[in-house]
Amino acid sequence: MDSVLTEKQVRAITLLTAGQHGASVAKQLGVTPQTLSRWRRKPSFAASLNEHKQVVVQAAIDHMQANISKVTQELIDLALNASNEEIRRKACTDVIKFLVDDLKPFSSVEETDTELMTLIREADSYFARAEAMKRTQMGRYEVEFFESRSKS
Repeated sequence: MDSVLTEKQVRAITLLTAGQHGASVAKQLGVTPQTLSRWRRKPSFAASLNEHKQVVVQAAIDHMQANISKVTQELIDLALNASNEEIRRKACTDVIKFLVDDLKPFSSVEETDTELMTLIREADSYFARAEAMKRTQMGRYEVEFFESRSKS
């Protein structure tokens, strides 16, 4: 008898998995928070809730994996083509950090980390020097005008 979930319990699992808080779920279902708490202690409810969470998490992972190439291409496009220097710098840094942090387990060459971190520092230094030169060569008001135009 304990293994069969009621309609309200199934709905509770759906709402809890969607991230709603227990008190809100209980109110929507017309039960007390204590009832919901009691359901959570039942093995059949707990197992169904965990299974539903795993399905939702796996669906999210599948969605991210299916779109990683699109996201990567968008980031690379920003790094290469953004009109704003700061956006290009940040996109370049993000791509390099992704290579260092996320792809490290797949790399067989340990020097790759050092080389990529050096590239990040060099990119940051280059953009800092370029920004300093821009400020030195242009008057303060010209810089403000340029920055306001690039934000538009």
